[in-house]
Amino acid sequence: SFRVALCLLSFYTCKTNQILAAVCYALSQILDALDGKLARMFNQSTRFGAVFDMVIDRFSVAGFLAVLSQIYSEYSFWFILCIVIDFSGHWFQMSASLNSREESHKRARNYNVIVDIYLSLIHI
Repeated sequence: SFRVALCLLSFYTCKTNQILAAVCYALSQILDALDGKLARMFNQSTRFGAVFDMVIDRFSVAGFLAVLSQIYSEYSFWFILCIVIDFSGHWFQMSASLNSREESHKRARNYNVIVDIYLSLIHI
């Protein structure tokens, strides 16, 4: 996917060209928002697409946090902890939504207040 390429370019250039890295990462996130909205608008949402989107999102966030842990090594424990929380929280959310037969983990009814808060914050 083009998003993956933009993320990889962002991670690769983060130490030598911060502006290019920031632009590539921002474009990747904008494309993420657009592809989901367009898929729902044109009724093209699928379970595969939802899972694929979630995996690419996790890759993107984990890569970004890994880059930050290199730049700010004194905080690397906290960045790694964020990766663990992000992966585990989304795994639980995705598992619950697949068991409820929802097309997207974002549509599943959340019984966990912490997951509700997290999902609402990332869409601000």
